[in-house]
Amino acid sequence: MLQINWLVVLLSGLIPIAVRAIWYGPLFGKVWRRESGISDETIKGPNIRFVCVASTLLAILYALAVMPNIINGEELRSFSRGAINGTIVGLVFLMPTLDFNPLEGQSLKLVLVNAGYLIISLALLGGVISGFA
Repeated sequence: MLQINWLVVLLSGLIPIAVRAIWYGPLFGKVWRRESGISDETIKGPNIRFVCVASTLLAILYALAVMPNIINGEELRSFSRGAINGTIVGLVFLMPTLDFNPLEGQSLKLVLVNAGYLIISLALLGGVISGFA
């Protein structure tokens, strides 16, 4: 039976928030806004608090959801193994859910930016969970 270390789950749930701030900020913020049609005014709008709270709760759910897929037994736990497993979870389970449909106006650039965020977040999250849970 999987023992849940709630402190690690809560702390690892902050990883996607930190990655999001960097990924959709200085790294790919301009590309993401241009490709998705989101303006700077929209980002600074009144719903930003709701988005932050919802993102945090969803990130904690990510951590809980991927934990059984990342932890393979006590003897196999390490940051690197968890990062590899997190990357696999991102590639196999989450990336296919990103809809690339040029007919709806979604560009390949936007899909790659969003997929990159998910994969990097899950790799780090998996590493922390496997290494410290």
